[in-house]
Amino acid sequence: MVLRAYGTKATAITDKKGWIEASQWVSAAWNRGDSYASRLWKWCHTYMNIYGTWKSSILLTDEDLRDEIQTHLHGIRPYIAAMDIVQFLSTPEMKTQLSNKPISLHTAQHWLCIMGYHWQKEWKGQYSNGHKREDVTQYHQSVFLPTMAEYTKSMQKWDDEGNEEVPMLPPEKWTIVWFHDESIFYAHDRHKVRWVHNSKSAKPYAKGDGASLMVADFPGKNHDGYFSNEEVLQQATWAMDVLCQKHPNERHVFDALSALHMPRNPKHWGITVPARDPTGKTLHLPNSKPHTEIKCMADTTFNGRQQTLYFLDDHPMHPGKFKGMAQILKERGHLNVNSLRVQCLNFSCWSIANNSCCCRNILFCSDDFINILCLLITHCQARGFNVLFLPKFHCKLNFIEQVWGYAKWEYREAPPSSRIEDVEKNSKAALDMVSILSMQWFSNQSPQYMDGYQRGLDGQEAAWATRKYHRHCQMPADATWEMIREWMASKSAQ
Repeated sequence: MVLRAYGTKATAITDKKGWIEASQWVSAAWNRGDSYASRLWKWCHTYMNIYGTWKSSILLTDEDLRDEIQTHLHGIRPYIAAMDIVQFLSTPEMKTQLSNKPISLHTAQHWLCIMGYHWQKEWKGQYSNGHKREDVTQYHQSVFLPTMAEYTKSMQKWDDEGNEEVPMLPPEKWTIVWFHDESIFYAHDRHKVRWVHNSKSAKPYAKGDGASLMVADFPGKNHDGYFSNEEVLQQATWAMDVLCQKHPNERHVFDALSALHMPRNPKHWGITVPARDPTGKTLHLPNSKPHTEIKCMADTTFNGRQQTLYFLDDHPMHPGKFKGMAQILKERGHLNVNSLRVQCLNFSCWSIANNSCCCRNILFCSDDFINILCLLITHCQARGFNVLFLPKFHCKLNFIEQVWGYAKWEYREAPPSSRIEDVEKNSKAALDMVSILSMQWFSNQSPQYMDGYQRGLDGQEAAWATRKYHRHCQMPADATWEMIREWMASKSAQ
């Protein structure tokens, strides 16, 4: 009633001070003073709209227009701009829907917000590099995880205090898995987030990553490249020599033919490989590019018999030439080779086994071309060592990745320096700070993740199960993936 009396009196007074006089009149009518009149004036103005009237956005009422704009943005994403909407609505077809009235850039920005867009840095998801390919997944689930589960039964384990849990087997039947990995330390790798006082000002910082040091070797063309094939074999030889001396009784596990470029008909052809000096180092041309040479492919085996891929040097027509896919297939009993194409378009048939659509697919899917042991496997098996390759994206399967993370955290605490000598000194000191107990903790987590993956858990579920059963090397036998997901749902609901 007070506000109604106030509004009625104020509208009846045409003077500019009508609202003030009306508040004083109402205050006196209610036996109140000037302070009440002032508060009454403020209360009333709180409910007043001083901006007049406006219409709601056309996007909220015209769904067809909104869908057309969304379709247009989907066609030009990911890098869209508000000006794209302005230009799109300036076309003759779209002007008819807006009564030939263009929109401003500010309106287009407002429309982007209405449609759910935000100006921000793009979110980064999980690292992806082919780890979900069918062949990678098949190796992960059918080869690597079952093999590691069998090895785990005869491996040493440690509890949270570092006490060793010896397997119930004689020592000569123990299994030791030697994981291999490498990491690069950068000179300018520093902590980026910290508490900074208001009195601190911005300081110039070095551009780029700076000098780099690989724990296994120096990367780059000026430092003999990354690990070459010969250097990997040499490192494996050193490791086997040490293990034969230090652990002679345990079983140790260490973590080519090609049909892709073969010609159809006979010709001088071979595999292009980097040229190396007598010490095994890669040779480079004056322009710093690797020097290459052509080498013949090794003989293969078909039906238990050796098959040469090159004609003999005394052949009357093709001395020393590569036989070609057609001749190789004829020697293997394929009589309809002349009617086959060399290769299907873009070799799209490579994943279809037992398919006789082209010459390249027949050889590509042959057992002797598929089941080729790499040099590292043959080199190690000759001395009684097994080799098991980690699948793609294996950061939770190889506990050394956690060792790198620990060491790099300590490395960032060292005084900054761009000198390669300091990078080497600080990286070695950081690696020495990773205690044996921490490594044992990290090594206990890898079997937990492997056990979770074998039970059908994804990465998030396996991580949750690992935290829940952190004192176990594997989950309890009665813990199924359905139970894990129910527990996760109940925890998230809380």
